[in-house]
Amino acid sequence: MKKRNYIATITLTVTLCLTYLLSGCTRDNDIDIPQTSVNMMEATTVQPGEAITLTGENMHLISKVYFGNDITIDIKTPQTDRDHQSLTVYVPTEVFEETKVVPLAVLYNSVHHLVVCEELTVYSAPVIPTTSTTLSGEVEPGDIITITGTDLNIVTTLQANEESITMESKNATEITFKAPEVNMDTEFTITLIYDNSLGNDQKLVVPGKITVKKVIPPSENAYYQK
Repeated sequence: MKKRNYIATITLTVTLCLTYLLSGCTRDNDIDIPQTSVNMMEATTVQPGEAITLTGENMHLISKVYFGNDITIDIKTPQTDRDHQSLTVYVPTEVFEETKVVPLAVLYNSVHHLVVCEELTVYSAPVIPTTSTTLSGEVEPGDIITITGTDLNIVTTLQANEESITMESKNATEITFKAPEVNMDTEFTITLIYDNSLGNDQKLVVPGKITVKKVIPPSENAYYQK
């Protein structure tokens, strides 16, 4: 009888200990971890450098913003200084060379990935060179001619009356070239050929024309003067 009571006492003690331990473990781990909820965005179009404001709850927990799979923005503002209801990020510049449709997503609590917008169109306007030069007057073969403008660095080829000529120098605001050799006085139209997101071999005709005069050698000039 005593042995039976002893076993029952041990069993009860073990049961109470396990119950205490289990309930104690449950209390220690029953922590309410804040979760971020972000208002979803409809499919929309933005441009590089444009601000995007996300709204929701516990936005301060967001640590990264993803533009597709390749572009990540780290939120470097200290968490204590962040707004809890909104987060503003800027579309990266000098990254999107052409228009792309990407998902917009965030990372919060360091592990949770949440897609905010399934189709975010980042519109990259095509780069189109311009010229502020109007050609006029007469030049001789070999004279340096300068064309000024903007985004001229994307020009790949220079043409005089549809014939390719060599550029002497080129940067974003200026192109120089030599007037071509001619057998007679010739009027030239100059065309800039460039590539951009709209396609290759785009054309920009420089306003005006130049006349390249044939150079008469001194011996021939003396002959004509007789």
